[in-house]
Amino acid sequence: MGGAAIVDSFYSFKPSFTDEAVMFLSSKGLRVDVYKDENVTVELYRELPTYGYSVIVLRVHAGLGEDAMSPTFLFTNEPYVSNKYQLEQG
Repeated sequence: MGGAAIVDSFYSFKPSFTDEAVMFLSSKGLRVDVYKDENVTVELYRELPTYGYSVIVLRVHAGLGEDAMSPTFLFTNEPYVSNKYQLEQG
């Protein structure tokens, strides 16, 4: 099994959620990596599928498109820079 990842952009506000999730997943034999607060970036989202995790828990802001066929948008804690990630802003 490829382990688990927890992506938690709210860790500094309430760490108990992630801390308890780490204990639970670890008790099931999973290796757990935690990405929190300022480490939740566009680059992390881009690379996350390549890390081979079996379980990924996302505790992040998200937004839905206008209809059922629209994508879901995940937010980061990365400061906005208008000329960075121009393709993703498309």
